[in-house]
Formats: sequence, C-alpha cells, structure tokens
Amino acid sequence: MGRVSFHIGCRFSWNTQVYELQNILVDGRYQLENESFGGSVICSQEELVDAWSAGDLRFENFDHTLPDQATISLAHSYTDFQALADSHREIAWDRYSHLLSLFKFYGYKTGVSLTRGEIEVYLQSKPEVSVSQYTLERWLKAFIASGGDIRSLVARTEQRGGKGGSRLHNDVEAIIQSVFAACRNEPQHRTPDMVYARILQRIADDNRYREANNQLKPPSRATFYRRLQQAGQAGILRRRPTRNQRQKETSVKKGVKVSRLLERVEIDHTPLDLFVVDLEDRLPIGRPTLTLATDAYSQMPFGFDVSFDPPSYLTVMRCLRHGILPKEDCPMMYDTVHPFPVYGLPETVIVDRGKEFVGHDLLDALGMLGVIREIMPPRTPWYKGRIERFFHTQNKGLLEVLPGYTFSNIFQRAGYNPQADACISLQGFKQLLHIFLLDIYAQRWHEGIQAIPAHRWEQSCNADFPPTLYPDARELRILLCASEERTLTRQGIAWETLTYNSAKLVSMRAKYQGERIRFRYDPDDIGVIYIFDADQGWLSIPCLQAEYAQGLSLYKHRVIRQSVLDEKRKVDILSLAQARLKLQQLVAEEFALTRKIRGRKQALRFLEGDVSLKKDIKSEDKVPLILEDNSSLDMTGWRGDYYLPRGQWKDEE
Repeated sequence: MGRVSFHIGCRFSWNTQVYELQNILVDGRYQLENESFGGSVICSQEELVDAWSAGDLRFENFDHTLPDQATISLAHSYTDFQALADSHREIAWDRYSHLLSLFKFYGYKTGVSLTRGEIEVYLQSKPEVSVSQYTLERWLKAFIASGGDIRSLVARTEQRGGKGGSRLHNDVEAIIQSVFAACRNEPQHRTPDMVYARILQRIADDNRYREANNQLKPPSRATFYRRLQQAGQAGILRRRPTRNQRQKETSVKKGVKVSRLLERVEIDHTPLDLFVVDLEDRLPIGRPTLTLATDAYSQMPFGFDVSFDPPSYLTVMRCLRHGILPKEDCPMMYDTVHPFPVYGLPETVIVDRGKEFVGHDLLDALGMLGVIREIMPPRTPWYKGRIERFFHTQNKGLLEVLPGYTFSNIFQRAGYNPQADACISLQGFKQLLHIFLLDIYAQRWHEGIQAIPAHRWEQSCNADFPPTLYPDARELRILLCASEERTLTRQGIAWETLTYNSAKLVSMRAKYQGERIRFRYDPDDIGVIYIFDADQGWLSIPCLQAEYAQGLSLYKHRVIRQSVLDEKRKVDILSLAQARLKLQQLVAEEFALTRKIRGRKQALRFLEGDVSLKKDIKSEDKVPLILEDNSSLDMTGWRGDYYLPRGQWKDEE
C-alpha cells in the first residue's frame, strides 16, 4: 500500500493490538476502538505519528488481489518490486502511464476515483489509447485501493498462453517496423492509407524473390492500425515542431498551480557558494553540496542533506528520508526557536534529468511508496522554479553574509580570497542552516504564496487533512536504500569481499539455494543488509566481519579494498583491517600537511567518523608519507564521485 492517513474507519496495529478510528473529536483528538480486547481509547494525532515513526504502529494493508478480506493484514501480496522480472515491471509501469494520463486529463494528480462515464469520455478523446474501458477501470480500482502503490499494477502472466504474441510472419513484422522507423526519421504529414500502402509495396517487392509456397501474407487493416497505435501514430503521421518553434508560438503561462500540502515537491542539488573549514585544525576543506526538497504549496523546506558527497542516489535518499520522517528533535539539536513540522509522503516529486534522478533505483523506490516521479523537459528550469528561487534566496539571506562566501559570479569576487576568511565548519553550517530555514525563512512573509510558510503548513494540516504516511516506518527506511543482487549459498551472501549470514536465512536457503536474490543496503553503513522473505518479512542480515564493517561506509570500504589490491596482496578480512588502520593514519597526516582544497575534501570523506586521528598531527611536521614497500601514498587517482572505478578489481561473490 503506497499511502495512508488517519481517517474515520482506518485500521492499524498498535503495540500488537488492532484499533479502528471511530471518531474525530471537536478538539482534534481521535477516538479509537480496540478490536483485540474491546473498549475505547482517546489519543492525539502526535501520539499516533510518534508511534508510527518508532515502528510500533503499522497500518492495515489490503491485499491487492483480496481487497475485501475481513482480517487485518500487514504484509504485501508481492515482495520487493525491484526483485520482480523486468517484463513484470515494464507492464506495471505501462499501466501506470495510462492511469497517469487519465488523471492529468481531468486535472488531478493521483488518488481520485473516476466514474465509468468519465473513463469513456477520456477514451473517446484519446483514440491513440489502445486500452479498453473495462480494463482501464479495473486498473484504476486496484491502484486507488492500494493508495497509489505501483505493486497493485503487477500482472500475473505466468500461466497465460500465447496471448500478446505476434501472429505475423517475422519478416512481415520486420517490414512494418522498418517502415515506421523510416517515417519517424522523415517527419511530414501522412495519412494511415499512405503508410499502409508503403507496407504493401514493400511486401510485394519481397514476394517477387520468393517461391510460390513461401509468399508473405500482407497484414489486415485492423492489424496495421493496432501496430500503428502501439508505435505512436503521432510521430509517424504528423510533422512535429521543434522545441524552439513551440516556444515562439505559445504564450507565456504561469507555473503549475497546487492546491494542497505535498502535492508537488521539488528537489535539486547545488554546490554551496561557501568554503567550510575542518573542525580540528580550522583549515579550509572545500565547498559542500546541498540537496534540498521544498513543498510547492506551503513553500516550507521538505528535507535536505548537506555533505561532501557528490550528487548521487545516496544524497537523494538521505534528503527524502529526512523529509518524510518526523523531525521533532531540531530545537534540541540545533537550538532553533521553532520546530520542523514537515513530514509525510509527497504526491509528486519534480526532478531534473540528472543521472541520480532518472535511474531505476529512485523510480522503483518512489513507485512502491505511491509517489509520482515527474522529470522536467530538458533546458526548462522554470518547471521547478520554486527550488531554483529558493537557492537564490538562500545565497542572499544566509551565505552572502558569512565569511568564506565565494560569490556566484566570478566578476563580483574581484580580488577577494574566500579561503583566507573561511571559519565555519560543516557542523556549524548545519546549525546555521536550520536556524535560517525554521526561524527566519519559514516565519517571514512569502510573496509567491501570499502567506507565511509555517502558518500555511499549520493551517492546512488543521483545516484540510494531515500528511499521508507509509504503513510501516521501518520498511520505508529500507525501501529508500540502494539494492543489489547476489547468489545465496551455504556461506550466506558475498558482496564487496564481505560475507553476510544469519540463522534467519536457513528457511530461505531451502527455497533459493544457489539462486540470485535481491537485497538492500545503506551506503552509509554496510554492516548490515536487508532481505525480504515472504514468510518472515524484512530480515536484517549482519556482516560476519562485524568489527570491520560496522558503521563503515561503502565509499571508505572501496578505498581500503583498492589499497589492498594495489599492493598485490590476497584480499582477506585481516589485510583489510590492517589497511584500514594504516590508511586512516596516512590520510590523517596527508590531511594535516596538504593545503589543496580538493585533497582535503576527499580525505575528509574518508576520515569522517574518525577525525580524532588528526588531533596529534601537527601541520609543521613535514614527515614523508612512506608505505611498507617504500612507495609514497598517491591520492591523485581518487575519484570525487560516490563510486570508485570498478574496472580495477574483480568483484567476488
């Protein structure tokens, strides 16, 4: 189930007991009926949200194939969506695109039930859609009942016969597709009869070189029209204007209008125009990267991530996880006056065409959460103008007054050296950012929405409806992790030269012995991986080399592996542990000695969590960095992106 909310009639399991929300009282509190032991309970919304965040409360999940079952169910009828076959996922996303087109036709985004008559009107206005009215209605009912979960659209095609297969001769099919491709490459106005005649002519030319008993049979008009609709008749029959031509002919319009909280969340990255310094020696490190998401309706910041990691799925995952989960500890951790009230699942996430946004990891994760990913067209930054405007506001309102500001325009900088004045650490900047977002930006008047962002968020939550949540907070954290596939053996799962095993895998080995299974992992901590089992749910499988892998990031582990392989030693956990200790000390010395920003920035990514090693290193100690084989430590080959080059080692399974 993609998204749920607290409403009258909803059921959930709270501390192993089943409750149903019976009534919403005048003061906003909820009256719950205990279906396990009887009686009523009155509690506030905050208590239920805290219980959900802690993992003690899980919503009822209606099975996609049995929506009328009487008993409460907390499990999915399907496992991890990304673990399904590619053909199943393609069918699900194709159905998803049809429903999304239907919603947009009526001006909605998601979660709106439509009548059979409205579906019929939509199909009459879209002759290129090859889906029947009853099929589209069946998909819509399953999608709405699941709360927008992509898993509700997975087809059961294992027991089907020859349906869906082409009955045309392979050569005829090839001729049809080649004619369609030629028409696309030469866009001009055509009629279906012109294209059909071109296909018949190609078949007739081919038959002249065939024997009488091997003649190709031309396709019928009905078959031709079906192929034309499947291939997209707009690109075959009509000349399409270029983007520049469309821009010149159309008038300027306002951006997308939103009407409720989290209907549209825009997310993007930006390198901060600010140099930060190390917390210990106060020397400049470099410019961190900010990944930020904002709510278009209230203009409140949804979530963010500030680190030296380059833009990747890791930073996007941390930003979304920070935005969806409650953030009640901000006043205590960052000394802010106002809390961070934003939480819940967005309906649509607006992204650009960066590789970390268009990949299948983010698409599948958002699909399982019931969130639409909308990719803006190329070279059209106004499609997410709110987040672009926020970066400008942040530069003017926060960064421009800080020492170490680099200026966004090199001509404004003139002879100013930002590295010489830099004095703010990354930890200090995070506190400044929280204060700016919660106590300044969220509390002042916003001309774009004609309201105060914090007040609009609070009023909308109280007057309209609370943000929607995922049924299981623990599963939400897991679904936002990255995923891989490996073979399950008696020894467990071998990944990145580490081995993961547990007694929980005994029952799974009987079913998947020697087969490849999909697991999820947090790149910030590879000490544990997560595997879904239909009988046991999500399993946490620890690394057998716990002392080495606990709290270790994937980036740091790959640096250590590369050092071991460069020295031509056998890769085992003992040599990895020795290399980790030696590299920690050597990189700490290099960090203290170097004055190059790029080298300090990469070294700090490696030393994160072990900065105590730098305390005894003085910058004036000019000691040479010599390895055991009398070769110096060479950091020039280190990459600045998240992954090190894979071509330099053989991944062991």
